[in-house]
Amino acid sequence: METWTSAIPEHHRPDFTAVRAVWQGMRSGNAIPARADLNPMALGDALPICFLAERMPHHGGRFRLVGRDLNDAYDMDLRSIPLPALVAPPLQQTLVANMDCVFDHGRLLFAQYSVPQAAQTRSLLLQPLQDSYGRTNLALGIAAGFSPGAALGELTIQTQCALLPVNSAAQDAKAQEQQPTNVVALSTDRPVWTTPAQRKGTPKPGRPKLHVVR
Repeated sequence: METWTSAIPEHHRPDFTAVRAVWQGMRSGNAIPARADLNPMALGDALPICFLAERMPHHGGRFRLVGRDLNDAYDMDLRSIPLPALVAPPLQQTLVANMDCVFDHGRLLFAQYSVPQAAQTRSLLLQPLQDSYGRTNLALGIAAGFSPGAALGELTIQTQCALLPVNSAAQDAKAQEQQPTNVVALSTDRPVWTTPAQRKGTPKPGRPKLHVVR
């Protein structure tokens, strides 16, 4: 079990673990998975508290698709609402900066907040996804602890807001072992050499000579 899961209330851990497993199972090697490969049904019982976030310049990201329970908690459709709007203004810039790292560097983000005099904490996990153009502009998220009566900006206590490594230490070590040590990178500004005959338009040996018929 990953160490950060110990911060999640016990009754929510199975949902977070399941969503992490779905995201991990979508990956090809160490690549960021594609949104097109995400099957919502694979999220199982966690689906009502899951969401899809879309990058939003200068605001971290906004909700694009939102699970039923999260909408019910705020008694509104959260689509297009910036995620940092969930927390109090003094905490928003930290969340925005860490969300930028999710999209720019393919990191995972785990954040936990609470409200004064409230026993229950609110936990968020963001995992990067690539869009149809191969850009990391989306994220699969899960939010736990949000109950009916929630209000935007009410989360004033930040317990955690940390970036997590995408790969485990064992995976990174294995990838390093498998990486060849004798590979020389190709230079993109290397000149392309041609023979004088080729520069005059003489076809290469073995290639048919074409004639334009008018």
